[in-house]
Amino acid sequence: MHIIKEVWQKHSSCHFGGKLKEIKSRLKEWNASEFGHIDHSIATLKEKIHELDLISNKKQLSDTEIADRRTAQSDLWTWLKRKETFWAQNSRSKWLREGDKNPKYFHALASTRKRKYRMSSLSANGITVEDPASIQREAVSFFKKIFHEEFSHRPIFSGLNFKILTPTQVEGLTAPFSRAEIDEAVDSCNAQKAHGLDGFKFQFIKAAWEVIKNNIYDILDTFWSTSRLPKGANVALIALIAICDNPGGLKDFRPISMVAAFIK
Repeated sequence: MHIIKEVWQKHSSCHFGGKLKEIKSRLKEWNASEFGHIDHSIATLKEKIHELDLISNKKQLSDTEIADRRTAQSDLWTWLKRKETFWAQNSRSKWLREGDKNPKYFHALASTRKRKYRMSSLSANGITVEDPASIQREAVSFFKKIFHEEFSHRPIFSGLNFKILTPTQVEGLTAPFSRAEIDEAVDSCNAQKAHGLDGFKFQFIKAAWEVIKNNIYDILDTFWSTSRLPKGANVALIALIAICDNPGGLKDFRPISMVAAFIK
């Protein structure tokens, strides 16, 4: 959290997207230092503990050696927890419960997910397509046909007696967003939903809310008065999700729109 606070204070005049970009860069550096050498650090600490244990079999450890072993054991536990956290986050499993300590499971799950959701080939008109650019063209063509509107006729609803909103209801719908309303909306969002192009899950918005909320309040106030969002805020990625276990063609996928956590 200290990284987020530092970036938000240092770049107070920067727009929201720029701050997120800087945070992502800083977090990548932090991630490399914290998680980049997990296995090496674990192996080194285990070796150090083993060497001290061998010494203790021959003679009594000195106070310095006892302190070194205690520190190494504590550091080893920390690195093992980091490894567990790393693979749990990569697997995006909701089954993790307090006490589960099986990083091999999470490693396998993350690897399986990656293979499962990678489209290496597809069948289009009886022909197997493997080139990424060709797969993209086939996907665009396929879904353009599905979502193409053949008839532009619109039904006429004149003469229907719809319920009419009262002036109070209209005023409520057009009133500026209150701080309590925004806070409630953020609190009700699922923190574990997939991230968008910016790479941030809603979990980040929730965790950093006290730091970033005033920035978001200002953005929403501007949106209410101008009907405009900051440039680049509403960028979305269209992804294809398999609707069966062994997809063969584009009919076995459905498109979804992945938007940034802020837009959610």
